[in-house]
Amino acid sequence: KIQPRAVGTEGKLFKRGKTFGLMTKRRFQLSWEGDRAVLTYKGLLGKTNKLTLDRCSVSTECIDPKSKPDSSKCITLGFRDSKQQIVSKKMYIANSEAQRQDWFDELRLCCSQTSIDNTYEVNRVK
Repeated sequence: KIQPRAVGTEGKLFKRGKTFGLMTKRRFQLSWEGDRAVLTYKGLLGKTNKLTLDRCSVSTECIDPKSKPDSSKCITLGFRDSKQQIVSKKMYIANSEAQRQDWFDELRLCCSQTSIDNTYEVNRVK
């Protein structure tokens, strides 16, 4: 690891609900479980949901056409399989551009520091 681990970050972000498709505000917490970064939040019925940030990338891309007015506040996580292909994306919306930048910086740091599986190979020509 290049830098020490980030301190846990928490705050409210919006996410699109699965059942009704509406934007819902949830309290998210970014923390470490061993050598893995984890993003947790409580769902509608109080169930704790965990997203492990292994093989994850973070961007400010807005992937939801319904959220275009808030595109300057979007954070998108891309989850990759063992072949480094993105298999799913999850998008969140911050309350402000400043909050989005804070979350983006923390998530980017955590995504680059998780498991060795979250790296890339450099092929050198001799």
